[in-house]
This record gives sequence, C-alpha cells and structure tokens, in this order.
Amino acid sequence: MVDIEAHESKLYSELAPLYDKVFGKIFYSRLERVIEDLDIPPGARILEVGAGTGTSFPAYPTHCEITGVDLAPDMLARARQ
Repeated sequence: MVDIEAHESKLYSELAPLYDKVFGKIFYSRLERVIEDLDIPPGARILEVGAGTGTSFPAYPTHCEITGVDLAPDMLARARQ
C-alpha cells in the first residue's frame, strides 16, 4: 500500500503545473457553490484534506482560517504561492 501512495503522490506532483490550468477552470465554479452552501461562520477553522494546489482556497470566505494538507509536495508548494 505504501508503494501505491508514493506512486500517486509522485504522479500528482508531476501534474502540479498543469493542474490549475485544467482542473481549476473545470471545477472552480462548482467548488465555489459548494463552499458558499457550507455557510462558514466567522472565525471558523477549515481543514481541507487533499488540497492539491489550493485551487479552492480563493472560494473560502475571508473570515475563516484554511489549512490544506496533501501528499504531493509539489502541489502544496503551489498552494503556498
């Protein structure tokens, strides 16, 4: 199982530069609607598991704190930017 996880993480890391250009444009409007429907209260602390490049981060309200985790280091590096 560890080998599978390592392989998937490497694959996503290799795709990091293209991820936002392709998937961000396709899924962002849906992510935005879903996050809006959550009605996140002021001061909420959000943990996004599998955050990837952080494509969804701009959709969160500014009154909450977001922490993203992901297995792919290159994806997280892009999310930090």
